[in-house]
Amino acid sequence: MKKLLFVFVAFLTSCNNNNSVDVIVLPITIDYTKNINDLIDEGRYDWVNENIGSDTFTRNQVFITDTVTEKHIMLICFNRSMKQKDVVKYMESCGLRPAMDKELYSLGVLEDPQLSNKHIIALGSSTKDFMFPGLWDYDKDDRSAHLFSGTNEFLSDAWFAAFRE
Repeated sequence: MKKLLFVFVAFLTSCNNNNSVDVIVLPITIDYTKNINDLIDEGRYDWVNENIGSDTFTRNQVFITDTVTEKHIMLICFNRSMKQKDVVKYMESCGLRPAMDKELYSLGVLEDPQLSNKHIIALGSSTKDFMFPGLWDYDKDDRSAHLFSGTNEFLSDAWFAAFRE
Protein backbone atom coordinates (compact mmCIF):
# COMPACT_ATOMS: atom_id res chain seq x y z
CA MET A 1 0.00 0.00 0.00
CA LYS A 2 2.88 2.36 0.76
CA LYS A 3 4.27 1.85 -2.76
CA LEU A 4 0.83 2.49 -4.26
CA LEU A 5 0.58 5.78 -2.39
CA PHE A 6 4.09 6.72 -3.54
CA VAL A 7 3.20 6.07 -7.19
CA PHE A 8 0.11 8.24 -6.95
CA VAL A 9 1.87 11.08 -5.08
CA ALA A 10 4.76 10.96 -7.56
CA PHE A 11 2.26 11.31 -10.39
CA LEU A 12 0.53 14.27 -8.79
CA THR A 13 3.75 16.12 -8.02
CA SER A 14 5.45 15.47 -11.38
CA CYS A 15 2.59 16.62 -13.50
CA ASN A 16 0.66 19.77 -14.12
CA ASN A 17 -2.42 17.89 -12.96
CA ASN A 18 -5.57 19.85 -13.59
CA ASN A 19 -8.58 19.00 -11.46
CA SER A 20 -10.58 17.46 -14.29
CA VAL A 21 -8.23 14.46 -14.63
CA ASP A 22 -9.29 11.29 -12.80
CA VAL A 23 -6.68 8.70 -11.85
CA ILE A 24 -6.94 5.11 -10.61
CA VAL A 25 -3.83 3.21 -9.54
CA LEU A 26 -3.97 -0.58 -9.30
CA PRO A 27 -1.37 -3.25 -8.55
CA ILE A 28 -0.97 -5.70 -11.41
CA THR A 29 1.09 -8.77 -12.25
CA ILE A 30 2.34 -8.86 -15.83
CA ASP A 31 3.65 -12.08 -17.30
CA TYR A 32 5.59 -11.06 -20.38
CA THR A 33 6.27 -14.74 -21.21
CA LYS A 34 2.62 -15.24 -22.23
CA ASN A 35 1.25 -14.41 -25.62
CA ILE A 36 -1.82 -12.24 -26.21
CA ASN A 37 -4.08 -15.24 -26.83
CA ASP A 38 -3.19 -16.68 -23.40
CA LEU A 39 -3.80 -13.35 -21.68
CA ILE A 40 -7.16 -13.00 -23.42
CA ASP A 41 -8.15 -16.52 -22.32
CA GLU A 42 -7.19 -15.78 -18.71
CA GLY A 43 -9.19 -12.55 -18.80
CA ARG A 44 -12.45 -14.42 -19.26
CA TYR A 45 -13.82 -11.94 -21.77
CA ASP A 46 -17.37 -12.37 -23.01
CA TRP A 47 -16.46 -10.97 -26.41
CA VAL A 48 -13.12 -10.54 -28.19
CA ASN A 49 -12.56 -8.63 -31.42
CA GLU A 50 -11.67 -11.27 -34.00
CA ASN A 51 -8.64 -9.25 -35.13
CA ILE A 52 -6.90 -9.49 -31.74
CA GLY A 53 -4.19 -12.13 -31.54
CA SER A 54 -0.54 -12.68 -30.78
CA ASP A 55 0.60 -11.10 -34.07
CA THR A 56 -1.82 -8.15 -34.07
CA PHE A 57 0.20 -5.36 -32.47
CA THR A 58 3.44 -3.51 -32.98
CA ARG A 59 4.85 -1.93 -29.84
CA ASN A 60 6.30 1.52 -29.35
CA GLN A 61 8.77 0.08 -26.83
CA VAL A 62 10.50 -3.21 -26.22
CA PHE A 63 9.90 -5.20 -23.07
CA ILE A 64 11.82 -8.14 -21.69
CA THR A 65 9.89 -11.19 -22.83
CA ASP A 66 11.02 -13.67 -20.20
CA THR A 67 9.88 -11.95 -17.01
CA VAL A 68 6.95 -11.83 -14.67
CA THR A 69 6.73 -8.56 -12.78
CA GLU A 70 4.60 -6.69 -10.28
CA LYS A 71 3.80 -3.08 -11.24
CA HIS A 72 1.25 -0.39 -10.61
CA ILE A 73 -0.85 0.53 -13.60
CA MET A 74 -2.28 4.02 -13.76
CA LEU A 75 -5.61 4.58 -15.46
CA ILE A 76 -6.17 8.19 -16.49
CA CYS A 77 -9.41 9.79 -17.65
CA PHE A 78 -9.28 13.35 -18.97
CA ASN A 79 -13.06 13.86 -18.92
CA ARG A 80 -12.86 15.48 -22.34
CA SER A 81 -12.29 14.30 -25.88
CA MET A 82 -8.60 14.03 -26.75
CA LYS A 83 -6.43 12.98 -29.67
CA GLN A 84 -3.95 10.15 -29.27
CA LYS A 85 -0.91 12.41 -29.66
CA ASP A 86 -2.19 14.77 -26.94
CA VAL A 87 -2.74 11.91 -24.48
CA VAL A 88 0.79 10.59 -25.10
CA LYS A 89 2.27 14.09 -24.78
CA TYR A 90 0.49 14.55 -21.42
CA MET A 91 1.74 11.17 -20.19
CA GLU A 92 5.31 11.96 -21.19
CA SER A 93 5.15 15.34 -19.43
CA CYS A 94 4.19 13.43 -16.26
CA GLY A 95 7.01 10.90 -16.53
CA LEU A 96 4.65 8.17 -17.71
CA ARG A 97 4.62 5.89 -20.72
CA PRO A 98 1.53 4.41 -22.39
CA ALA A 99 0.80 0.78 -21.55
CA MET A 100 1.37 -1.87 -24.20
CA ASP A 101 -0.92 -4.70 -25.27
CA LYS A 102 0.33 -7.42 -22.88
CA GLU A 103 0.19 -4.98 -19.98
CA LEU A 104 -3.37 -3.98 -20.76
CA TYR A 105 -4.68 -7.50 -21.26
CA SER A 106 -3.07 -8.48 -17.95
CA LEU A 107 -5.77 -6.33 -16.36
CA GLY A 108 -8.31 -8.92 -17.45
CA VAL A 109 -7.68 -11.17 -14.48
CA LEU A 110 -8.50 -8.39 -12.01
CA GLU A 111 -12.04 -8.17 -10.75
CA ASP A 112 -11.75 -4.73 -9.23
CA PRO A 113 -15.00 -2.73 -9.00
CA GLN A 114 -13.06 0.37 -10.09
CA LEU A 115 -12.80 -1.17 -13.57
CA SER A 116 -16.55 -1.49 -14.00
CA ASN A 117 -18.22 0.58 -16.71
CA LYS A 118 -14.95 1.79 -18.21
CA HIS A 119 -13.26 1.45 -21.53
CA ILE A 120 -9.51 1.39 -21.13
CA ILE A 121 -7.05 1.95 -23.95
CA ALA A 122 -3.32 1.20 -24.27
CA LEU A 123 -1.57 3.63 -26.58
CA GLY A 124 1.83 1.87 -26.39
CA SER A 125 0.84 -0.70 -29.04
CA SER A 126 -1.15 -0.42 -32.22
CA THR A 127 -2.17 -2.32 -35.32
CA LYS A 128 -0.95 -1.36 -38.77
CA ASP A 129 -4.36 0.31 -39.23
CA PHE A 130 -3.79 2.60 -36.21
CA MET A 131 -6.11 0.67 -33.90
CA PHE A 132 -5.24 0.43 -30.21
CA PRO A 133 -5.87 -2.44 -27.80
CA GLY A 134 -8.65 -1.80 -25.36
CA LEU A 135 -10.87 -3.31 -22.72
CA TRP A 136 -14.49 -2.59 -22.15
CA ASP A 137 -15.78 -3.66 -18.78
CA TYR A 138 -19.53 -3.12 -18.51
CA ASP A 139 -19.69 -5.07 -15.27
CA LYS A 140 -18.34 -8.36 -13.91
CA ASP A 141 -20.64 -10.31 -16.24
CA ASP A 142 -20.01 -8.40 -19.46
CA ARG A 143 -16.40 -7.76 -20.43
CA SER A 144 -14.84 -7.45 -23.85
CA ALA A 145 -11.49 -6.98 -25.59
CA HIS A 146 -11.74 -4.29 -28.25
CA LEU A 147 -9.72 -2.36 -30.77
CA PHE A 148 -10.17 1.42 -30.62
CA SER A 149 -9.47 3.66 -33.60
CA GLY A 150 -6.78 6.27 -33.12
CA THR A 151 -7.73 8.30 -36.18
CA ASN A 152 -10.29 10.43 -34.37
CA GLU A 153 -10.51 11.90 -30.91
CA PHE A 154 -11.15 9.49 -28.09
CA LEU A 155 -14.38 10.18 -26.23
CA SER A 156 -14.41 12.02 -22.93
CA ASP A 157 -15.06 8.87 -20.92
CA ALA A 158 -11.98 7.00 -22.23
CA TRP A 159 -9.44 5.78 -19.68
CA PHE A 160 -5.81 5.40 -20.73
CA ALA A 161 -3.42 2.88 -19.17
CA ALA A 162 0.06 4.08 -18.24
CA PHE A 163 3.14 3.22 -16.22
CA ARG A 164 5.75 5.35 -14.48
CA GLU A 165 9.03 5.30 -16.40
